[in-house]
Amino acid sequence: QQRSTPMKETKRARTRTTPSSGASTPAASSSSSSASASASSSIDGSSSSSTATAGNDMQVPRMVRALAFAQARMTEVRQFEQATAGDSTRSGLRAFQTLPRHLRRRAMSHNTRMIPRRLRQRAEYEMAKSASTSKDKGGPAIAKKPHRRFKRRPKYMLRDYVRRQQQFTWLETHVWSAKRMHMDNMWGYKLAVTPTDKSWKSAYKASRVQATIYDMSYYGVLELVGGVQAICQALVTLTPPPGQCAQHRLQQSSFGARRYVEGCLFGETVLYTPNQYPRGCLAPVRFLWQPQGAPTVGDASDDSSASASLSDPSSSSSSSSSSSSSSSSSSTLSTPSWTQSSTTRRLWIWVHPAAFASVETAIQQQLEAAEDRSIHLNSLQDRLVRFRLFGARANEVIHRTLKLHASLESTDTGELWNRMRSLRTPSSLPIGTVLAFDLSDPRIDLRTVHAHTDSDSFIPLSDVSQRETLSNSTIWDSSAREQLLMRAPDHIINRKRPELLMMQLTGECLDDEQAHDTGIVPTMDQSDDTLETSAASITASTSSGLSGQSILQPIPMLLFANHPRPSVSFQGFNGGWDVVLPGGWAMPFWTSLVRAGARAIGLREHNHHLMEGDELVFPDHYPDTAAYQELMLKTASEAEAKHQRKPPAKRVNYRKLGIASPFSPPLLELAATKHQPSSDLSSVNTAQLVVDRCAHLTPSALPPLQSPSCAHHLVPVVVRMADRGEPLPNALICAAPTSSHEGRGRSEQIPWSRTNNLPIVGYVLSGGFSYSRANGAGIGFCQRGALSLLLLQAQSAVSHHPRQIRVFVRNINSNLYRDATVQTI
Repeated sequence: QQRSTPMKETKRARTRTTPSSGASTPAASSSSSSASASASSSIDGSSSSSTATAGNDMQVPRMVRALAFAQARMTEVRQFEQATAGDSTRSGLRAFQTLPRHLRRRAMSHNTRMIPRRLRQRAEYEMAKSASTSKDKGGPAIAKKPHRRFKRRPKYMLRDYVRRQQQFTWLETHVWSAKRMHMDNMWGYKLAVTPTDKSWKSAYKASRVQATIYDMSYYGVLELVGGVQAICQALVTLTPPPGQCAQHRLQQSSFGARRYVEGCLFGETVLYTPNQYPRGCLAPVRFLWQPQGAPTVGDASDDSSASASLSDPSSSSSSSSSSSSSSSSSSTLSTPSWTQSSTTRRLWIWVHPAAFASVETAIQQQLEAAEDRSIHLNSLQDRLVRFRLFGARANEVIHRTLKLHASLESTDTGELWNRMRSLRTPSSLPIGTVLAFDLSDPRIDLRTVHAHTDSDSFIPLSDVSQRETLSNSTIWDSSAREQLLMRAPDHIINRKRPELLMMQLTGECLDDEQAHDTGIVPTMDQSDDTLETSAASITASTSSGLSGQSILQPIPMLLFANHPRPSVSFQGFNGGWDVVLPGGWAMPFWTSLVRAGARAIGLREHNHHLMEGDELVFPDHYPDTAAYQELMLKTASEAEAKHQRKPPAKRVNYRKLGIASPFSPPLLELAATKHQPSSDLSSVNTAQLVVDRCAHLTPSALPPLQSPSCAHHLVPVVVRMADRGEPLPNALICAAPTSSHEGRGRSEQIPWSRTNNLPIVGYVLSGGFSYSRANGAGIGFCQRGALSLLLLQAQSAVSHHPRQIRVFVRNINSNLYRDATVQTI
């Protein structure tokens, strides 16, 4: 009995803790029943035993009922099956790819009969949906991707080039430049920005020692055809009034100036909205008049009277006196005597593409409002080629590779061409000189001739400016330009180069039979593709009368002499030539000039060249134009997006540095700033920028207090650092303290603080390191009133008129004011 008692007690304890299949025993304690209920509720359909010890309330189940457990987790199991198996219709697998690998066959991707029956319907649907090439399924055939060998065919490449030019126009040198430069979409063109091989320093060395070449063919040309007097009267309201630039180098930059009407010199001016000078600036332009007595052929735009005057100039001179006198008496503007001629002349105006549409609209409105309706306006955009040659040996590069036509060697033009070989720079020629030459095809003679230069050589003024025939050229004739478009392809020139070179040297010409035999002039049985790429078509040769001589006909070229500013530290850096050619001849001359030693540069290097020569760049340095506003919005948005992409700890905190506008210069706020106590700007309209481009650093040109209406005008200046530092874009130009004008010694650096904040007088638009000056330099704009005040302070400190004004420059990412000087352009 004593031994059975513990066993009975253990059995009773197990009976209390373990519930039976029926109802629970009423003898169970409340604590045991509650623990058993909680354990059974935690796991559905499971039974557990209480194995809790002292201090541990964990309940561990002893058994699980599978049916009840699966029924409680039925929803979770169903979701798990869908997640692991996936919907076969929405998965990325084809029907045959769902099979095990040992059941897959190679032909299942295109033959549905190899697929099991249960998946065959789905496979047929997938093949029809993906437009299979199987004809028995009736789906559309997929075009096979062409092979690269086929893509490199000329026909395919030409068709692809035309397709890619639908949005942005390509220059003729685009394919050559795209292989060697970074390209960008600008002003509707695909332009070369910078070379991929070297930096700006190599381009600077090339321009100082050799020469650089830049393609400016994106500049558009507007042609006005009519009488000289009528054209001048129609355009007189677009240019600054006479006498506004009396001390500026563009003092005679009006369309009716005598030195330009003769056609021997080109002119430069700035166009404004009609009758809104000095507001409403449009763009700077370069213009050239057709020389008097130039041989031309009447275009379709010319009327019958114009053609008659061109054919007989002497007969029209007598009738022009009466018409000019009557028109001059009725007009309120006084017209010079050299413009009073009824002879039809042409005026070419080169305009930047950013302002081409606005300038064309302004000129068209003036022509519609003019009394003389015989003036025609034609657009020659993308019909002329223009190259710019910089550097000390730009003249030598031209004469090393380009050959004068054999028919002009014994004329005055040939004599001038030979004399120009000894020139080092065009500085010995008059400013704005235009020379015309007829050249041979540069693809025929690939030899380079060394041109001996002489620094002491000089061509007198009488040899150039008084010979009007030296600027005459057939490039003014539209029919001659169209005929030159149909030139011989390169492969024919390469095959027949020895024969053509011998004919060119001996002065012989090809007759019709020889031209057809050599393949230069196409025959009637040639294909259409050959006719498009041949040198001359049958229609063009019969209408012009050139026939077989088209391969050896002269190619007209105009040379514009570019002179450097006197502020350039050495001669010849910014000087050079502008080469103007008819359209379609860019690549033959471009490759010839590059082969002769000219280094090709992009837009960035070209703008840096102009900055080295203290020249303004359009539209970067014309803040009063619509083109500048459009460019600044694009530049500011890109700079701000680049700034925001950096984390806050890695970008400049402009608010701490006190920079209100870090991405664009606030020139409107600068113009409205009141620097002079006695000036009153309340009656002045400062909502529109006004730039004074004719101001000089003289007391008469910058009156400090006498003209408060001009105090808010902006003046372009050149910023030059005194010692260290570079003026970056959007840098602040601040006035120097009064104490700094007393005895200037070494350059100073003043730390910026909110208590030490110098007054802002201007902003830098572009800048960097100048290799010609060996320090930092840039171009900016200052307020005229503040500049006048600084000029008076500097003049009183040094007791004489200073050529430069001392200022302090602070970049937007720095807290130091660095010593610098400014000088008006």
